[in-house]
Amino acid sequence: MKEKYQILARRYRPQSFKEVIGQDSIVKTIKNSILYKRIAHAYLFSGTRGTGKTTLARLFAKALNCKNLKDETEPCNVCGSCTEIAASRSLDVIEIDGASNRGIDDIRQINDTIGYSPSGKYKIYIIDGKSSHAYQRSL
Repeated sequence: MKEKYQILARRYRPQSFKEVIGQDSIVKTIKNSILYKRIAHAYLFSGTRGTGKTTLARLFAKALNCKNLKDETEPCNVCGSCTEIAASRSLDVIEIDGASNRGIDDIRQINDTIGYSPSGKYKIYIIDGKSSHAYQRSL
């Protein structure tokens, strides 16, 4: 039986904050936000390609919506919310490719969906890639 091809970076993408390497200060900041329930309305992760910005955003989204947090800050990776986010099927975590969705109409479409209540604890938008000035202003 053939194995499905998977990009190496996706196969070994961290599934918990403990597995994140080289980002100790941001991991500590995120975990403290979760622990003390001090969640800001927006977070901006910046850095060079391959440093884990999207991975950290996804882990943060998992932890915020997880139904069975481990050690008060780690996502369990087994509850419905965690598995949906990991499979990119969550209605509460929307990932947008900022590089290709840069127009005013794209922003209006996002604004139309923001009003819907989340089925979990938080509704999270992850705008990945280089985003336009219009996206940054909407934050």
